[in-house]
Amino acid sequence: MHRRVHRRGVSVKAAFPSKGIIARGDTLVQKINGVVFSTVVDRDEKMSRNKGLIALQDHGKACKVAFRKIQLKVLDDDGQ
Repeated sequence: MHRRVHRRGVSVKAAFPSKGIIARGDTLVQKINGVVFSTVVDRDEKMSRNKGLIALQDHGKACKVAFRKIQLKVLDDDGQ
């Protein structure tokens, strides 16, 4: 999916990447455009949480952030 971004009067074609996070137990897998980008295992017994809030973050005052088509899905034990 592409959108047009106007910068200083010039139309620039910009893509929305597909991103996904799979959280299972103490393991988080981040995918970008279907490719595994990072895998994190959280074994911190004191600070680790298995439930809580989901937050979306921007990166400062000068950033313009857009989110679209956000979906949450509970996975079965086999990951489907």
